[in-house]
Amino acid sequence: MSYNATKLMGELLAAGISDAVSCNSDGKVHDAAVNEITARAGVQAVLAAHNPAPTRAQRLAAKGMTPLQAAILLVLHKRLTAPAWARALVAAEGDKLAAEEP
Repeated sequence: MSYNATKLMGELLAAGISDAVSCNSDGKVHDAAVNEITARAGVQAVLAAHNPAPTRAQRLAAKGMTPLQAAILLVLHKRLTAPAWARALVAAEGDKLAAEEP
């Protein structure tokens, strides 16, 4: 199995394996002294639960988009594809906010 090393490192740290300092796409995990700690029970549990699919940030980066650009695009998409009543409500609220600005 191939692992998403960036995502795996975050999962190891989230699982409390704080001495893990590096990992690779083969699933090998090392500590600061370059000792392989892959065989530890906690590391094995993280490896077993790991989903190598790219994170949202990785998918956006592959498309050349920043998270902010993606958020703006998503808001625009939702606004354009929302029912007419929802678009009218959003437009009315936006008009109120614009009127409050100096």
